[in-house]
Amino acid sequence: MLVAGPAAANTAPRRVVSLNACLDAVLVHVADRGQIVALSHYAREPVGSTISEVAKTLPFTWETAEEVIALRPDLVLTSRHSALATRNALGRLNIQTELFSVPDSVAASLVQVREVARLVGRPARGQALIARIEAAIAAAAPPPGSSPLTALIYQPNGFAAGRGTLMDEMMTRAGFQNVAARYGLGKWGNVPVERLLADPPQVLLSGVPVRGSRTWADRVMRHPGAEVPVRSDGAGATGREAALLRRAGADPDRRRPGARAPYGAGGSDMTLPRPLVMIGLLLLIVALSVASMSAGRVWIPWSDWASQRGDPAWAILFELRLPRTVLALMVGAVLGLTGAALQGYTRNPLADPAILGVSTMAALGAVLTFYLGAAASAPWVLPVAAMIGAGVGVLLLLALAGATSSVVTFILAGVVIQTMAGAGVALALNLAPNPWAVNEIVNWLMGSLADRSVVELRLAAPGMILGCLLLLTQGRTLDALTLGEAGARSLGVRLDVGRMMLALGAALAVGSAVAVTGSIGFVGLIVPHLLRPLIGARPSGLLLPSALGGAALTLAADILVRLTPASTEIKLGVAMAALGGPFFLALLISMRRKLA
Repeated sequence: MLVAGPAAANTAPRRVVSLNACLDAVLVHVADRGQIVALSHYAREPVGSTISEVAKTLPFTWETAEEVIALRPDLVLTSRHSALATRNALGRLNIQTELFSVPDSVAASLVQVREVARLVGRPARGQALIARIEAAIAAAAPPPGSSPLTALIYQPNGFAAGRGTLMDEMMTRAGFQNVAARYGLGKWGNVPVERLLADPPQVLLSGVPVRGSRTWADRVMRHPGAEVPVRSDGAGATGREAALLRRAGADPDRRRPGARAPYGAGGSDMTLPRPLVMIGLLLLIVALSVASMSAGRVWIPWSDWASQRGDPAWAILFELRLPRTVLALMVGAVLGLTGAALQGYTRNPLADPAILGVSTMAALGAVLTFYLGAAASAPWVLPVAAMIGAGVGVLLLLALAGATSSVVTFILAGVVIQTMAGAGVALALNLAPNPWAVNEIVNWLMGSLADRSVVELRLAAPGMILGCLLLLTQGRTLDALTLGEAGARSLGVRLDVGRMMLALGAALAVGSAVAVTGSIGFVGLIVPHLLRPLIGARPSGLLLPSALGGAALTLAADILVRLTPASTEIKLGVAMAALGGPFFLALLISMRRKLA
């Protein structure tokens, strides 16, 4: 069913892009081949698409705004489950975008067919397709007087179509009785293995080849008790395996006879002048920024930098690439600076921005908007919800840690908040109302800068800037803490004030960053370790270089993920984890050698 979108022009559009698998199938049947500029990448899936052979002869996109804008479409067909950032970017550029919802009945599906045909200027073909669909449904009807077979539409991980869905109506018309109602499912839900085995349907209808599957997601179909006939029609969604991330912690260093000096008290004898390192980092940032403006799915040469407003190159450069570049620099600076500050405060080389739990609280705020279906209501809803989550995390941190607590108590309070927020995220995933909500949550949690705009930049920049300024004022406190808490107090340092400033600064900066990018880890852990051999380990001297190093590292990683020859752009959070894992291992080996 059509939800929103500008009115169609009097003339048929000449360049149409589809970003949804169902709309792909309709478009191929009603539009001229010359009208179709690109389909979604789902159209080529041999298992999940009924038009995969035709789709192989047509261009496709991975739903990124850069790809779509470069195609110069005059009509883009999207659904509520198309990439939100892409839809927002197309709307800002006044590209005609028609938004469709998932049809929940045959009638709604036929209305969608008729509307797509109208939009592309081919209403007669739409009517012909509707006639074929109605004839096929009539042909699938069971003989009069036959008893319906109990059946269930099964998808990986136990997702099933319940009452009030298009699948439910199609099953009824084909002579099946959907047992989802017997299981108490609404429109979508999960069927527990025990329930399926205790009260099995006569037939399981599956959209993926499951009997030969080796995935954990399809364990129900391989269960020895699942003696149920299976029919695979090749029209379902693929499953996703859950990833279990484990974080490693370290006990605070305990001084003993012969132990190394307090963390941050010393450094390498082969250090470089700090201004020289900072100038080098600034030059690196400038070079990476220039490369970032050109690199991507659509390469923009320098000659196109002077293009005029309205040109696709201008839109890609200044509506997408420039905000993405600035955001990458700011987020990287926040993570690098926060990592250096927290490592100095805790005197623990394994501390990173996630230790306070504020970033996980920000993630929880964002996940709840997906869970409640509010993320698509306006571009600002998601980042604002994440920042509210971060704010609640700050209040909890200060309440749990107290004004006069020790460093250990401060860390433990952060661990408590992180654990609670992580449980909330997992619960939202567990109780997600449909598989699309799970997909949106997982994609956001992996972290990305793709298709971010000035809207996200304006929302996050004030919090990131204020948070960084608060952290930069605490250099003296961090230097004094290298002597231990008692030594710092003897120097007249107000540890309670310093602790509050660090908590507020880190929470504001990291919470605002996570609010617009999702979870991006390891930057705050890696950067301080890379810079200590160059400029020494004095905490106050490491703050600003770590901010510059974090900015350079994040932007470099973002450029790499854009240039990776993969079918779809790798998430930045995934790329940083892939880079940070080996570094973390090398760090662990190095520490073991020093302690041996």
